[in-house]
Amino acid sequence: MPVEIGSLTKLKEISLSSNRLSGKIPSTFKNLVLLEKLSLFDNSLFGVVPSILGDLVNLEELILSDNLFYGTIPTELSNLTKLKVLMLNNNDLKGDFAALAKSIPTMLQFEYINLNETSNSVLVDTD
Repeated sequence: MPVEIGSLTKLKEISLSSNRLSGKIPSTFKNLVLLEKLSLFDNSLFGVVPSILGDLVNLEELILSDNLFYGTIPTELSNLTKLKVLMLNNNDLKGDFAALAKSIPTMLQFEYINLNETSNSVLVDTD
């Protein structure tokens, strides 16, 4: 994953899915504060989901499915108050996904979290 992406600070969307990318999400991503959509599914990215993603407060979609991420979902993702779509399926992730979903005020528009840990989906229903 190229660290130089972090210098493109005016980006609003990154879609690098199905590109055979490997490595970790660079810490330079913290500079992408205008980013609204980050789609990195179907690659070979690994490591823990970096807590710096919680600094991308304009994110509406975070799609990290079908990679090699492991560990606990960072609680900093609850800072993503505009998040509508969070897709984490087919990774080895753990954590309190229901609490994360409830902590995001836009959960009316929050579509789903798909979990590999239990092979189930958690649907957020606000009715």
